[in-house]
Amino acid sequence: MDLFSEGLPSDNGVRAIVRWVERRGVLHRHKVPSAGDLVFFDNSYDRNGDGRLNDPFTHAGLVEQVLADGTVLIIHATNHGIVREPMNLFRPREEADPDGRPINAPLRRKTSRDPRHMPRLMSELFAGFGTVLPRVATASSRL
Repeated sequence: MDLFSEGLPSDNGVRAIVRWVERRGVLHRHKVPSAGDLVFFDNSYDRNGDGRLNDPFTHAGLVEQVLADGTVLIIHATNHGIVREPMNLFRPREEADPDGRPINAPLRRKTSRDPRHMPRLMSELFAGFGTVLPRVATASSRL
């Protein structure tokens, strides 16, 4: 699959992938995705440099696993390499659960120009999921 094949010259790489998903897959905002889905984020950085939250599709990752509490483990690239980090859309403004287990990783770096309540957690910057591969039925999904 060439996920960049639907991109326009003005697109960044993430927007090109979103165009592919819109045309050949399924773009959705369900709170619980499936392993193998892509995940997209808006405003992970100030792409156009205007200081406002108006930068769609600035980051992407891959859903590795969905835990029983709805926490999604996402594999994505950072300045520190490829990492696995959590996102929980049921508790979007909490970094950890009551036991202290991380459920929402920071995605946007805090800068001195940011307003006090600038969204920075993955769940706050979430833009959608993309399903590109057909679902494979498992024994539990057929029950």
